[in-house]
Amino acid sequence: MQLASTRACLFCLPGIPVPPLQCSACPRMGYVKMRFYEEKPEQEKFSDPYYLQLLELALADENASYSFGMDRIYRKIGEYYEANDQPNKTIEIWDRAIAINGKVGIARRLELLKKKMSQ
Repeated sequence: MQLASTRACLFCLPGIPVPPLQCSACPRMGYVKMRFYEEKPEQEKFSDPYYLQLLELALADENASYSFGMDRIYRKIGEYYEANDQPNKTIEIWDRAIAINGKVGIARRLELLKKKMSQ
């Protein structure tokens, strides 16, 4: 792999930490970077704007959306918005997740959030 000329994704090289979203040339970009964030604590993920950007890119990335499922990606985006105190966006995104898969695991949380917002 010639890093200088091909701009290959450094996430594909084990043991080398690099900033998220370093390159978009790697065909496994979304999948590999989603795995990178899976190991991070929620507080760290939800305070990182690159995490949200990666999730939004994963919706269009064939490898990431296949591996994680569109419903789970929408769930994760909603969790990001929930952690960053954006309840309206959370509801909108979680509704999309449940429309894809009613058993995605957020139905109760969504109903509680909707009740809280209606009061």
